[in-house]
Amino acid sequence: MIVIGIILCNISYELNAQNTNEGIYLSSGDFTKGKISYVNNQSNQKYKLYLHTIFNTSKIEVVIGDSDYTFNKNSIFGYRDKDNTCYRFYKNVAYTIINPSEEILLYSTYKLTPFIRTEFFNL
Repeated sequence: MIVIGIILCNISYELNAQNTNEGIYLSSGDFTKGKISYVNNQSNQKYKLYLHTIFNTSKIEVVIGDSDYTFNKNSIFGYRDKDNTCYRFYKNVAYTIINPSEEILLYSTYKLTPFIRTEFFNL
């Protein structure tokens, strides 16, 4: 039991020690090389990534300190969030990259389906 606890502590320590800089990938080449642009360097300055996913707009905004940068989603490859998860934009939709270290990438996304109200009447 003690050995399992030590192993779990080591695993969680390694996960916390990973580099978790969030930012955007300007191209597929940048993604392949692991080059992130407009990075949150974990300093005390303000950093925010606005994806505008609610209305599925074509823009993404990055705020770093007092600077604001705007990009078209179709002109960049994707982004990495603060949880170290990578996403790719395709037709203004962000797809989660399931296997970012593989040569052939697999993507996933969630799709909201509208609630359809059906009424039945008895005569």
